[in-house]
Amino acid sequence: MRRSSRIGCIALLAMTLGINGCSQVPEFSRVAGPSAALNYLVQRQHHILVVGDSTTAGTTFGGHGYTNWVNVVATDLAAEGRSAAFARVASGGSGYLTSSIDDGATFFSGVRRNAGPDTDLIVAFGSNNDMEAPGDLRDAVRRVIELAQQRSPRTAIILVAPIWIRSPQPPASHDRMTRILATVAEEYDLEYHDPTQERWLADTSGYLGEDGIHPNDEGHRILANRMGDVIGRRLDRLEADQA
Repeated sequence: MRRSSRIGCIALLAMTLGINGCSQVPEFSRVAGPSAALNYLVQRQHHILVVGDSTTAGTTFGGHGYTNWVNVVATDLAAEGRSAAFARVASGGSGYLTSSIDDGATFFSGVRRNAGPDTDLIVAFGSNNDMEAPGDLRDAVRRVIELAQQRSPRTAIILVAPIWIRSPQPPASHDRMTRILATVAEEYDLEYHDPTQERWLADTSGYLGEDGIHPNDEGHRILANRMGDVIGRRLDRLEADQA
């Protein structure tokens, strides 16, 4: 998605959200919850990198600041006392094939600049910008996955297809793109979600921003509920592996 977007990297401390620059590898900061002091001693903090487009960055039509779905997920996890730190690298126009309208970033460059040995989970969400983009989408997705595995050998990776809320039925190019994402996820044995097929925002009229393209604040809340479940289950597995 290409309109009214920004690139952001978030670090949360003691339930307070702050936006930091992402020109360098971000310092993951602790998300403190009610029992954070104890959790910090007995449970290693989870580092989570989210790369995406304007749906993840937020726009003037929804998802700025505290209402952004990533911020909501991070805050909800903190309220549960879970030790997690998020870095969000997202910008309008960004995708596997397409470059950000802000700084030329792609999903590949977002992972290259921000993933590291301590990254536990990488979520790639999007991108509708790739629907008509020239190039080999399958190869571009593979490159991002293989880079992530190289930079963070023990990381879990979740692919989330771009959500379509502009009309009741997505175009054929969107369906082709999501089929490619699903196929590559299966090829690498990765967790995959298609929010459109899973009807995360089934009633689009209530969740669509005034531009008719991006989710509004309520849409971000629904995305946060869904993605919170996805990320929470993955953290459960990570914690079980560490036990």
